[in-house]
Amino acid sequence: MTAQHGDGSTLPELYRDLKALGNRASGTQYSATLLDGRPVVVHTFSPQLAAQIEQPERFFNVLKRAATIDHPSIARLLAWGGGRTASDVFHCAYASQDGGPLTPGSLSPARVAKVGLEISQALSSVHKTGLVHAGIHPGAIVHSKMLGAQLSALGLCAALIDGGVDIRDAALAVGDVSYLSPEQVAGGAPDARSDIYSLGASLYQLLTGKPPFGGRNTTFVMATVLSEGPSSAGETGETDDRTTSVVVEALLRAIERAPDDRWPTAEAFARALGAGAARRSSDADRRRGWSRIFAIFRNLWFPTRRSRE
Repeated sequence: MTAQHGDGSTLPELYRDLKALGNRASGTQYSATLLDGRPVVVHTFSPQLAAQIEQPERFFNVLKRAATIDHPSIARLLAWGGGRTASDVFHCAYASQDGGPLTPGSLSPARVAKVGLEISQALSSVHKTGLVHAGIHPGAIVHSKMLGAQLSALGLCAALIDGGVDIRDAALAVGDVSYLSPEQVAGGAPDARSDIYSLGASLYQLLTGKPPFGGRNTTFVMATVLSEGPSSAGETGETDDRTTSVVVEALLRAIERAPDDRWPTAEAFARALGAGAARRSSDADRRRGWSRIFAIFRNLWFPTRRSRE
């Protein structure tokens, strides 16, 4: 299953065919293969981020727990290591996926419901183990040709937080703070409802092409998440596209500001999305659905608070 941590090995001694995929302030991502030939994506952390890992054993313990989760909608964590010597960088490696990220704004309501159903079912399994993802964003949801929707980087953000890294820095290491729940933005520890929020916000972008709170400036996004609700046009009247209505309502409840007002569990969110995934609209219905989506999410605040389940 793993390359053990703390053995003083450098990356070339653990992985073959290392090729940089991209650099971030928090570290570098590589494609590679394990010594047994399995393809992986390797995440490494910059010295600045690694310096925040004040409790490496807790960091590695979360990764060990994440590595035990084997679910078709989750990219498997296969290796991790680092931290014992200056040259032994903190890193972890996930099974390489046979697809790529979904394009925001390109998915129909029924497709968003199907993707959300698969990921929320996977999250339900994760949450039952006591783990959370803590860093879900649209780029972490990958379409696998063989397995359907898959969630990447399970355990990485949670491990960084548990090891002592600031919540926002941990989220940036994994993806994008735009999809953090309000309680995470405020510095609180993430829980299962935080994952529901982040998944809902990610599905919102896959459906509409933009984050629910807009804005590219990190500070602006954080302030908006704390003080405002998602865009919506409120009531749109009767609709003949039940799929759109079901999906929109499920997403709006998922991204409620208060955790108690969201779906209480990922399983409940999955059931709500499943009602949309089960429906199949005609091409004409789908076109009508898109016009309603743009009306629903156009520059007005959604006025109602959904009842708690």
